[in-house]
Amino acid sequence: MKKFISLFSAILLVAMLSTMLVACQPNTPPDKVPTAPESVSVYAPDGAPAMAIANIIKSGKIGADTKANVTLTTGQDVIAKAQKGEADIAVLPTNAAATVYNATKGAYKMLSVNVHGLLYLMGTTQVESLAELAGKQVQSIGLGNTPEYVFKRVLKANNLEVVNSDEAVEGKVAIQYHDDGSTIIPLFVAGRAEFAVLGEPAATNLVNKMKKDKSVDVYRLADLQAEWKKAVNSSSDGYPQACVIVKTELLNNATFLSALRTTLAEGVQFATDSCAELAEILKGAGSALTVNYTADLVERCNLRYVEASASGLKQDVVEYLKEFGFSAEGTKPNNTLPDDAFFFGA
Repeated sequence: MKKFISLFSAILLVAMLSTMLVACQPNTPPDKVPTAPESVSVYAPDGAPAMAIANIIKSGKIGADTKANVTLTTGQDVIAKAQKGEADIAVLPTNAAATVYNATKGAYKMLSVNVHGLLYLMGTTQVESLAELAGKQVQSIGLGNTPEYVFKRVLKANNLEVVNSDEAVEGKVAIQYHDDGSTIIPLFVAGRAEFAVLGEPAATNLVNKMKKDKSVDVYRLADLQAEWKKAVNSSSDGYPQACVIVKTELLNNATFLSALRTTLAEGVQFATDSCAELAEILKGAGSALTVNYTADLVERCNLRYVEASASGLKQDVVEYLKEFGFSAEGTKPNNTLPDDAFFFGA
């Protein structure tokens, strides 16, 4: 009996000591929730990329805690700011985003694609098919960028030969390039242009200008997003024209990342719902465009928030970049396909 009591006492003592030891252990602190940065710098080109972040421009914030300093500038300036690390967030043509990723050795990653193509073939003469462009001259924006590669890929798919020329060439589609749409519209007004590849909102400006000044109709002869889809046999609508890249360190901040995702996703609907005030909002951030924004115009800009991790997005981007001469065997930042880490969350 005494042995039993002794054994019981020993067990009880061990239990009591164990309880005391556990109670004396310091509480394990829960994982600290990262604090969102006080402010970030955001750079974007004028036009549709700016429209996609108009909600950020208006509120001046991302989420409840982070001030957003937004600057609208040229595409080249946005690229330069990112390559120097001066942009926390940048909206860029996707080919430029890949170049920045390579050049900065992964300092930025793609979070989402927000602009899925906004190019249109415009003309004062209606055509039944693209084949009728043979022997015609087409004015175009974007030499060395999306308009050139998309339009030429579409023409190739339609078995049309292309030449860069300031005059028509028999049997071929002659393309004359301009820095932007502002130099093309006067050619139409002067009666010196018949066809043009323009992006929105310049395409709408051309229609309105010709109607007002010349009482001449300008037709949307081809939606180049739809033509691209056929040309490359894609299942996606349009192509990944412009995307959002973010400094990797900010993407690792879960609090800020959540707020940024929500804000960017809301931006697309905001642009449609607030089209009447878009001009004023964008002008406040430095927009130089004179545009009468409408719901139809915003729709033609194909703004959609698609995260880099979405199914099929990476493949769409890779195939798109190949049209720009990117490859796995590239030797420079502007011709090497980015690795998988470029696509955040994929």
